[in-house]
Amino acid sequence: MKKVNVFMVRKPSDIEDVISTTKANPGKEREVLISEIILVNKAAFNALCENPLADYDFLSGKGGTDKHGNLTAVEVVCTEFAGIMKRLIINPEGSSYCRYMGIA
Repeated sequence: MKKVNVFMVRKPSDIEDVISTTKANPGKEREVLISEIILVNKAAFNALCENPLADYDFLSGKGGTDKHGNLTAVEVVCTEFAGIMKRLIINPEGSSYCRYMGIA
């Protein structure tokens, strides 16, 4: 599994909330294991950025912790922005919304 160091924002209102809260907490990143990379189109990626607390079927049942107590999350990448834009690191804690979101 891939590992990233990221600050995870709890129940963010939008991507600006994630950006500003991350900037306000330098050095507080945590190691997160990426259990899956989810490729989405531009519309789905923008929806996640604008309304992370909405329900997204592709997040359902993902994230949480592994059997060793490590935080796990999914990495969401827009197929049209791959390599250009940051990646969203999302831990829905088994739900279908962005319970925790970070930017890598």
